[in-house]
Amino acid sequence: MRGNGSGMLGPHAAVDPPGVLRIVLMGRVARRALSGPSSGRVLAVFRRSVYVETAAGLACLGATSLGAGPLNAVGEAGEELDEPLARLAADAPVQIVDESLTINNGLSLSWRGAAEWRPARGPWPIAILRESLAALRDLAAARAPADGIAPVAFRNEGPGPLREAAAAFGEWLREVIADETLRDPSGDIEALIGLGPGLTPAGDDYLGGALIALRAFGRPAIADRLAVWALVAARRRTSTISRAHLAAAAAGEGSEALHILLEALAKHRTGGLAAGLDRIDLIGHTSGWDALAGAVAACGLLVDAGRT
Repeated sequence: MRGNGSGMLGPHAAVDPPGVLRIVLMGRVARRALSGPSSGRVLAVFRRSVYVETAAGLACLGATSLGAGPLNAVGEAGEELDEPLARLAADAPVQIVDESLTINNGLSLSWRGAAEWRPARGPWPIAILRESLAALRDLAAARAPADGIAPVAFRNEGPGPLREAAAAFGEWLREVIADETLRDPSGDIEALIGLGPGLTPAGDDYLGGALIALRAFGRPAIADRLAVWALVAARRRTSTISRAHLAAAAAGEGSEALHILLEALAKHRTGGLAAGLDRIDLIGHTSGWDALAGAVAACGLLVDAGRT
């Protein structure tokens, strides 16, 4: 976590009334979505988080275990926040006034004085990436889950559709990096979007990870072209929540865990890779791993191209 992303309140922060739960850390997308005054609704309720939708976008509310990210609004409480969030129902109305949110069951949250999370995002050179990337691949091959797209990336195994779509994407990216001719992906690559089960399908997370890595390692033009294409296709092929995460990735922002790992790769901090994978494990069912797989695939192709 960098800059003002410590989650600590300043000495003159407002004190909220008793019973109001406090958000201490917010991503850029979450802060925009919760700007007020406005109204919205509970879009979806999960075990550790709740998505709120407003006209300005989506925010994901959760306790510290949720971790930092562009859509995340993280509370200082643990179980104290988990239990009331879990009682919410989808479509419950939400009101936002004066940096606080009230849901119709009486639950109130405030983010007055909350820090804004900003990821470590480069751009970093790839000159020393080859060795650290090999170390990460070795660790990931042993630890990647059986589900999602990570087995395809790290063990060369997994469902046929994911393998075929990932291979098609890799071939497109390899050619674009090699000849610097920007062109839209085509054919089987579109099958990645919306491919796989879950809140954010594995194929979406994979593309998101690749987008983040391309920006982190200094290939914004390729990321821009891929982002425009992917966000148009996502309107037809995937969910509202997954589109929001993909849009954040298109701007170069994903989970804090992924950004920490990419920075460790760039700075050859191989001693922290295992701990980084522990954090990846905590993101969704396989979402953290799926995004990491896309980031590693993009990094590998940049290294193979020999660009410094």
